[in-house]
Amino acid sequence: MAANKNNRHKKFPHFWRSVSLVLRRYRCNCSHKHSCELRNCWSTPPSLVALLQKHFNLEVDGMGDALHHSCYLKEWYSLYQEDKIFGAKHDFFKQEIKGKNVYVNPPFNTFEGNQNLIEKVITKIFSSLQSNLPTRVVLLIPIFPGSVGHIYETQARKSRFLEIASFPKGSFSFVAPEHYHIHNNFQPGFFYEEVGLYLCVNKASLKIDPINWKDMSQDLLNWSRHNTKSPPILNNATCQKFAQRVALTHSSRSFNTQANLTFMPSSNFYHYYDFSLPPEDETQPMKTYVQNADHLELLSRMNLHDRLAGTIGILPNHLIQLVRLTNSGDVAKIINDLRFTTFWSSYYIWTKRLTLNRTYWKIIPECCLPKLTKKNKTPGKKQRRTIKMILEECQNPFHYLTLKE
Repeated sequence: MAANKNNRHKKFPHFWRSVSLVLRRYRCNCSHKHSCELRNCWSTPPSLVALLQKHFNLEVDGMGDALHHSCYLKEWYSLYQEDKIFGAKHDFFKQEIKGKNVYVNPPFNTFEGNQNLIEKVITKIFSSLQSNLPTRVVLLIPIFPGSVGHIYETQARKSRFLEIASFPKGSFSFVAPEHYHIHNNFQPGFFYEEVGLYLCVNKASLKIDPINWKDMSQDLLNWSRHNTKSPPILNNATCQKFAQRVALTHSSRSFNTQANLTFMPSSNFYHYYDFSLPPEDETQPMKTYVQNADHLELLSRMNLHDRLAGTIGILPNHLIQLVRLTNSGDVAKIINDLRFTTFWSSYYIWTKRLTLNRTYWKIIPECCLPKLTKKNKTPGKKQRRTIKMILEECQNPFHYLTLKE
């Protein structure tokens, strides 16, 4: 808790009470058939989430909770208000998913009023895809026998979701709900019915965040050899649609796709350059660790330094004074090293951002461009619908992808 200064105001007993509430929520032995909170927490295998995150550039776990959310996705939503203390954003249905890439594995047997939760999820996804912002959802849903059992599959197809693959009856294994406290000492439970995997995407998303369908399909089949009883059945129609289009050469937006990157947190004392931490007086939190009163005053005033000045190599005067007090013989060398390191690191980020911006504005579809409002010289006169305007209203997700000759 002490490593992040934003958590210093949180007392451990308060945090422990939150942990206890979560554990009580899922306290059940589930020794017989019944309905409880724990039974609704069958999670997607982490290796599959990692695969989907890699190929579909996902950033949000839409249906998680404090004990069941993916570590491969940087954000997660929970239906429980009390999970916010653990980093969740509250309620998938209250969050805006337009412009985001989301993974959703909804609970199968949860109802809100007379409507099943999965039906409500599909309705929200379909509504979000009408946005001009690049929006994408990968959805995992069950497929039961009979016309009633296919209600989710039917609703997904009517919403024009693209089926990625279906896992045959009894072949797909979820992670047991109690896995959080028994770790790997459990037998995976194979779902007794079919499971469908869908790509819900709008045209702007396929343009801005390209998908290498061939590589994704191959990786999914390879994954199934070690994790399912039977290989998934790839949807032939979806495969053909991607095969008919010219593959885009630019890379997708980067959320958290590079697992080999290491993000170093700010020092617990020195963060005059860190925009994620707002400038504020830190005298009280640092008293325990800094006994020298002069050093304590310099440190607390140093972190009030303008963040932008810190990123371009302008060091706080209080930092320079602190260096002189503690390392009087090497002041010039230390100060120059700090200045040049900070400046050139910021310059590299700036040039990289310029390059990415240029690439983005070259590939962005016209529907995503900011619209300039023009005054209509003739009040009350309707604008004529041109062929270009009609084409821009097309809802086909492959609208911006060129057909192969």
